[in-house]
Amino acid sequence: MARLVGWDVTLTIRGPFLTTSSAPLEFGIDAPFARNAAGEYYLAGTLVKGRLKEAWRELEDAGLGQWDWKTWAGPEPKEEQDWTSSRSLLQFTDFIYSGEDVTQTADKSKITYRIAHDDATGSVSHGQNQMIRTPFQAAGDYPFKGRIWAIASDEAAATLDRSLLQGLCWVPGFGADTNVGFGVVSDIVIKRISEYARGSGWKQVGDAESWSVALTPEGPLCIGGKRIAANIFESETEIPGGVLKGAIADALVRLHGSTVKDVSLLAKLDTCTMKELCQEFSKIRVLHAKAVKKGYLRRPNEIPASTVQVGTPSGLKDAALAKSLPEQAAPAFRIDWKSTKEAEAEFGLTHVPHELRVRTRIDSPKRRAADKHLFAYRMTVPRVHGEQGGIDEFEWLTSFSFAQIGDTQTKRAVSLQLAHLLAEVGIPGVGKLKTRCVASCVSIAPFKRSATKEEIGEKDRWVVTLQTPALLCDVSAVAPGLSDATAAYKAYWEEASGKTLTMERHFARQTLTGGDFLWNQFSRQSLYSPYVLTNAGAVFVLRATKGIDIADAIKNIDHWECSGLPVAETVRSRLGLVGNAGDWEKCPYVPENGYGEIAVDLEWHWKGVRR
Repeated sequence: MARLVGWDVTLTIRGPFLTTSSAPLEFGIDAPFARNAAGEYYLAGTLVKGRLKEAWRELEDAGLGQWDWKTWAGPEPKEEQDWTSSRSLLQFTDFIYSGEDVTQTADKSKITYRIAHDDATGSVSHGQNQMIRTPFQAAGDYPFKGRIWAIASDEAAATLDRSLLQGLCWVPGFGADTNVGFGVVSDIVIKRISEYARGSGWKQVGDAESWSVALTPEGPLCIGGKRIAANIFESETEIPGGVLKGAIADALVRLHGSTVKDVSLLAKLDTCTMKELCQEFSKIRVLHAKAVKKGYLRRPNEIPASTVQVGTPSGLKDAALAKSLPEQAAPAFRIDWKSTKEAEAEFGLTHVPHELRVRTRIDSPKRRAADKHLFAYRMTVPRVHGEQGGIDEFEWLTSFSFAQIGDTQTKRAVSLQLAHLLAEVGIPGVGKLKTRCVASCVSIAPFKRSATKEEIGEKDRWVVTLQTPALLCDVSAVAPGLSDATAAYKAYWEEASGKTLTMERHFARQTLTGGDFLWNQFSRQSLYSPYVLTNAGAVFVLRATKGIDIADAIKNIDHWECSGLPVAETVRSRLGLVGNAGDWEKCPYVPENGYGEIAVDLEWHWKGVRR
């Protein structure tokens, strides 16, 4: 069995030193030193990884030993389109400046000038005056501390103990302008970590049917969403349950020294110590992790699509159960709002700050950026310099459910094994940046059902609000141009409820999603067709069908609240889904991956209703 191993690394750089910020910081400064959202001076982990990989390649080319750099740092990317992934064994955090004067560093920042000399005129070439601002001046030694981690065997870790030090010693310098003496490495200290940051609360999990979990990322996150350009990746604020399950599955595979895609196959290995967890892994439901200020243990609600502004942004009303239009002004739905600040405050939504970083591939022989390989990440960050001074911190709240595991003893074994894994390893490798998240078991307040509804005695009507996107209809079932999904939604609720519920009205928007990657990963054997996702926040007003036992309708509502909404029959038939936990291999948008989460009868919908 492999295990999580890590190395604390201190790189001491002799000044002058510059690693340029890819985000604009000051007007008039051409090259400011990079600072993260928390205001800390840093050396990017990706830069250290790239220089280390380059050093190992040079050592190998020079015949100075064997270096498995393709495994450790990842193979070179292919020029043609490639849908397979080859994650490197080693992952790097940023290296943060940690000198004794760290709190006064910004005050020591000075401007340095560089020019290009015109040999013909003996003066500065036109437009070639560069202004550099850096606090790391000549003759000083400046320590930057970071961490390198991997899931590796003891033998591989012992090899890396030597290879990391030797590779870093081969690197002459880091950052910009190393050809004129900037960024010379003066000292390297590497220490194997014996204790890793662990989450809390795992000793009390017991036989719980579900857990609430708080995730604390150790660095920035980039959760891929809809691209705004071919080379710009803007991170989503929330972490889909499928991303979290994928990261845990990858950790399980690596811990067992395997390369299989299906975690259940690991249970057949003689060396497997988590057989029940691996065997039942697909049945575990993981909800989307939603961002909150650290310590605020309540998952926020999505803004219901039935919410309208009447007159002013603060004039929020709900139209889900309204019998008539407001008299004072025409209602404005969210698509027409100029500001969402008031609604976000009402439903507890948190704005997580973003940080922009521009990256590129380096052409090693030319010692410069390679052509046509520039790209950017706009990442979410867990720490940011607050408006009132100090550091504001964020965490992400999710939930794990074991309701689909029928046998009580098996369920308990799965729960204990997963608790041990999350306590010891956390959730490593989340998102495009492969960020490790520390996981803690916490108590989160659940969505509350309306007390007003109970007071007025309306027992045969429910308002269901989507908290995450869901596959409620196939693209073929929606009117051309996604202009009308009413018939498709009516059919969905009738089919999903076994004709115990009918839809009275709905407020919803849809998104088409798909593309080459999803088609190649999940449905390459069939003709391409996009998914129609009903967006989070969609509201459906349901009523018990006349003549049926209301208890049957209540049973369906309670089941969906616990396990999520099922994928529509029209989608299942097209994709060949059977409606169980194994559907993840053919479709990413299944309930086990956090899709179709609902809140039932929020007080927001009922507080304006009277008997």
